[in-house]
Amino acid sequence: MEAGTEQSKEESSEDFNIRKSSSSSSVDEDERKLLAGSYWLVRILFIRSFSAIYFVAFLIALYQNKQLLGRNGLLPIHLYLQNIQKNIGSESSWKLMSFVPTLFWWVPEEYIDISLDSMATVGLVVSGTMVFLGAGNVIMFFILWGLYQSLSNVGQRWYSFGWESQLLEMGFLAMFLSPVLSLSQFPRHTPTSWTNVWGNRWMIFRIMIGAGLIKMRGDSCWRDLTCMNYHYEVCAFCVHYYYQYCPPKGYYIRKVVSISLGLLLAYLSIPVVQNLLSSRQQMNTSFEPLRIINTYGAFGSVTKERTEVIIEGTYDFNFGKNGEGADWEEIEFNCKPGNVSRRPCIISPYHYRLDWLMWFAAFQSYQHNPWLLHFCAKLLAGDPSLNSLIAHNPFKEKPPNFVRALHYQYKYTKIGSKESKRGQWWKRKKKGVYLPIINIDSLKDIMSGQGWKWYKDSK
Repeated sequence: MEAGTEQSKEESSEDFNIRKSSSSSSVDEDERKLLAGSYWLVRILFIRSFSAIYFVAFLIALYQNKQLLGRNGLLPIHLYLQNIQKNIGSESSWKLMSFVPTLFWWVPEEYIDISLDSMATVGLVVSGTMVFLGAGNVIMFFILWGLYQSLSNVGQRWYSFGWESQLLEMGFLAMFLSPVLSLSQFPRHTPTSWTNVWGNRWMIFRIMIGAGLIKMRGDSCWRDLTCMNYHYEVCAFCVHYYYQYCPPKGYYIRKVVSISLGLLLAYLSIPVVQNLLSSRQQMNTSFEPLRIINTYGAFGSVTKERTEVIIEGTYDFNFGKNGEGADWEEIEFNCKPGNVSRRPCIISPYHYRLDWLMWFAAFQSYQHNPWLLHFCAKLLAGDPSLNSLIAHNPFKEKPPNFVRALHYQYKYTKIGSKESKRGQWWKRKKKGVYLPIINIDSLKDIMSGQGWKWYKDSK
């Protein structure tokens, strides 16, 4: 009887060990399938990194969009949508949505400001949660993509650059990267899709080949390897002050290596689509309203000098034709060059949209940038919404009587020069008058024609 009991125990123990071994083998097999060539860890890194980019994008929207796009913004959303509705000739929100996909078709004018803040806040919460968890799902990615789609499509000039389309295209691909509902970092039943992997590879390829082709067909300085002689000064970042004075030989080596690697990658990659090879190539273009299919290209033409529009105001009434004899004070922006003694800023990945367009405005005339006149009108009227968009407003307490804008060329001071020892980062030379002297009354017709708020109670 004792022998039978012992035999039974041995059989039970053996059976348990077999089950344990089988279970262990199954777990090992699952772990092997989970990790080997499956992109699980890369997916966590991608979700965290991409969600962080979304977080910054919505942070920018929260702090700037109401002043730029709000009901009393520099380019109000409701006026933009009214013009589109008039051109299309339809009052159906769904039909209008097919031309300009945005939730703002259903937002009454009086709720635009709160809607801008609400969308940005929701985007911050969702993207921040995904950064913290290192995981996301289709619903969360769709919320982020839909909200940013709504903002970008009414962003007008402020959202007119290639990186906005790039964020939306990558955001669309990211929706196919995660499970529908689960927030697990390692969802066993949703491995990383090869469609998503190759979709992102194809996008990276198009960005790189587009950046190369636009330079080959663009400014001649890319072909003679001299663009970097100007580029650092034109971009005006803090570290570029030092890069500008690197030996010229270093620029040649950098560009030769960069171009060689680019050509090698292009040769080993699949043929570029017909548009990229076309003689009428379109760069930084979206081919449908949702901005899922885009082409990319950067810095096809490079300006050879850094020019700036410097806005000034005065309380004086007695002065010469061009303002001689008046005490003019400058408006200092958050990041763009102004005061020659202020250090060039480092802001990436944050983005000052007004500062960025002020740089582009310097290439053109003020007639091509009506928002600049709206900015001046707000300054002349003492509109407090302007203060959050600029670093220093000397007219915060009392608005100026007159405003003008001058055109300057900026160049870095040389390291060790007299200007540099005095604390100057820049030296500047006046090119002329950009915007003649104006007061609030001289802008009445322009404000009325654009549909902007008229400050009738101003001086």
